[in-house]
Amino acid sequence: MVNVMETEQIIDLMQKLSSSSVTKLKYKDENCFLELEKNNGAVNLGNFVAEKIEKNDSVPQSSATTDTEKKDDDCKVIESSLVGTFYASSTEGGAPLVNVGDKVKKGQVIGIIEAMKLMNEIESPYDGTVQEILVKNGEVIGYSQPLIKVK
Repeated sequence: MVNVMETEQIIDLMQKLSSSSVTKLKYKDENCFLELEKNNGAVNLGNFVAEKIEKNDSVPQSSATTDTEKKDDDCKVIESSLVGTFYASSTEGGAPLVNVGDKVKKGQVIGIIEAMKLMNEIESPYDGTVQEILVKNGEVIGYSQPLIKVK
């Protein structure tokens, strides 16, 4: 049986969106598409969409390991594939997983995003050198938000 997002989870996301500085949230997985958007500080339920996605529907798939490349001084940008809280370290108060100037390998964990009480490791889809870290530890981030530039 397919797991679909429960009503309580959707309400929890709506409350978190309402109390954050994020204005738009999109969530996709193989079974669900969810889009929430704030309008004048309140969650606009008119823009709420939740539907089951069949395997053969043509919905663009995204994940942390296949993030969009953007040209900026020949840098590739690693974007968030989900909404949540970004952590630069795997332990509270620990050393960051990557720093500016560090060499990273494809598949190396570069950060963690906490979403719906789950810790999701974000892996670099590229080999290269970290040029810039675009988010702060503990910052709430949005879908497709740029996280790190790698050259």
